[in-house]
Amino acid sequence: IYTPVFYWSGVDILTAIPMALLLNMITTTSASTTYLKQKMVDTGIALPIIIASLPGAYAGFRLAQIINNDILIMLLSIIIIFAGIRILFFEIRSASVINENNRVVSAAFAGFFLSMISSLVGIGGGTFIVPLLLFFGLETKRAVGTSALIVMFISLFGFLSHMSHGGQDIEASVLIFAGITAFAGAQIGSKIIF
Repeated sequence: IYTPVFYWSGVDILTAIPMALLLNMITTTSASTTYLKQKMVDTGIALPIIIASLPGAYAGFRLAQIINNDILIMLLSIIIIFAGIRILFFEIRSASVINENNRVVSAAFAGFFLSMISSLVGIGGGTFIVPLLLFFGLETKRAVGTSALIVMFISLFGFLSHMSHGGQDIEASVLIFAGITAFAGAQIGSKIIF
């Protein structure tokens, strides 16, 4: 929700995106520390997604630079609506439908694509990564923990890609306050899941 909140509060969309990605990174870093301690992260499936997310994040950043801002806002709106419909009407259960040999390649392709979308519109991608991990056979809590680690890197790579271009008018005080709140909230949320 960070990108829409920043945009609706008057922040330019190309500034709202990296701000949202930074807050996503802070949130998922906080949650990941808990999940890693509790051994709720499957690094075997996370690693190919994280590696592929680096070029994906850069590709999303490059697309954001050339796509019209109105189209970016429309894409973000469609993705949020799609995510809401998926959450409300489609329950995804753990089911390993891909054999072990194809899992790494499939995970890498998905990581590239989801990271590109994430960096393009400023979402963390967890809404789509958790179902992907369930699709790969992870049980729900492990999928949530693994997703937090993946989103941390996707958000970091997207944020760095956007900031490498410069030109954003980011207000540090807003980010500091929101970052502290996001970190604390993620600590609480990641402990409640147990």
